[in-house]
Amino acid sequence: MKPSPAQIEEYRRLTTEILEESHRDMHRILLYTEDPQDKADPQKLAVACMYASIIQSARDCLILLEKRSGSTAACLLRSIVESYVDLCAAILDGKYIDRMMATFHSEKQRMLKSFGRGEDILFDAEIVDPTVELEKVSAELATMEARGQNPLKIDERFDYGGRWGIYEWIYWQL
Repeated sequence: MKPSPAQIEEYRRLTTEILEESHRDMHRILLYTEDPQDKADPQKLAVACMYASIIQSARDCLILLEKRSGSTAACLLRSIVESYVDLCAAILDGKYIDRMMATFHSEKQRMLKSFGRGEDILFDAEIVDPTVELEKVSAELATMEARGQNPLKIDERFDYGGRWGIYEWIYWQL
């Protein structure tokens, strides 16, 4: 059954309303918390940032859907699903943030290693020396791994977030 134009418009209206309410909630969480310690807690800050990222991405996705850009929206939806799973995992385990940082450093290391193999377009050697940066990132990653903060694989992210069903269902359809 194809939705009617009125149903599509109502969906857009409700989605916009939900996003605006979520944005307001985000400001309350970050700016108006009663406990000053909450603002300094790295886990709570990371969770709030992930939540804000999901809301912003959802807004961007809505814009793309309104412009009938389905393939681009699907890529963005996949990213939103990944962010949601990371959010769930970070809420469940405060040490998950450290694993996310190890994953970030691992990806940065991979990018730096590719420098000089025809993939230089993404890196500006005039700003940062890629060889020196690679040494720094590799040392930081080694330190993190020594503490047990190993980079995450995509299936581990869904497992830690307790969202394995999403991995096997919608994630692969995107």
